[in-house]
Amino acid sequence: MMRALIMMIALASGLVVVFLTYPTSDDGRAEAVVVDEQPEILMQEVLVASVTIEQGEILGTQNIRWQKWPEAAVHEGFVTRDSRPEAIDDIAGTTIRGRLFPGEPVREDRLTASNTSYMASLLPAGKRAVAVKVSAESAAGGFILPNDRVDVLLTRQREGQGGVHTRTILRSVKILAIDQLADGAESDTLVGRTATLELDAEQTETITSAEASGMLSLALRSMTDPHDTEVVSLPEPEPVAALPEIVLTQTEPEREATTIRIRRAVTVETVTLP
Repeated sequence: MMRALIMMIALASGLVVVFLTYPTSDDGRAEAVVVDEQPEILMQEVLVASVTIEQGEILGTQNIRWQKWPEAAVHEGFVTRDSRPEAIDDIAGTTIRGRLFPGEPVREDRLTASNTSYMASLLPAGKRAVAVKVSAESAAGGFILPNDRVDVLLTRQREGQGGVHTRTILRSVKILAIDQLADGAESDTLVGRTATLELDAEQTETITSAEASGMLSLALRSMTDPHDTEVVSLPEPEPVAALPEIVLTQTEPEREATTIRIRRAVTVETVTLP
């Protein structure tokens, strides 16, 4: 009897649980659950870096691969399988301008032919690479690294005066390399002997003339400063004051008067010669 009572209580409890968990509307009918179908995301295969690729490194099957990418996020500069199905074989042997991280897309405008020199591949059209002598004192103690922006200062003796004069001749110039290092990402400080600057034709003439007339120093700029380069014209040489005209004339030294005595018979005559 007791066992039957326990089973009846358990059955009643189960019915209550089912009733409480079964969704119903106010009129007692079950509510239908409507699931919105998500739109399908169209994908394309994009060429990306499979490992970290350093600036100037040669591309090949060992460091690039295809990866699916949302079609709406594909930039026109990306290399896609639809447009270039043989891209991996086509660009093998080319070098990359700038560092790529794993999964980062390869861009057409960052590829350089393998027969192009490394520094020439870093230069934009119309730019020149000019090396200037630097030291720890003239290059912010070694804290100037590739891709930094600097002002170039010229220090030279004053013409015809004592002391020295310093002025800025170039502003917001990009550093391409310090000695042979063209990527300063792995270095905190670098004390080099030469700094390679990215200049245009006019700036090249300015800095070449300045280096021949005095000592150059580099002043590191903040990364938040605007990057518009500016050329400051060199000061014209200060005129040297004209020396007073000196006319030299030769004068004969004054002679002392000479006195002689002339004796005639018994008389003596004194004569003074000029």
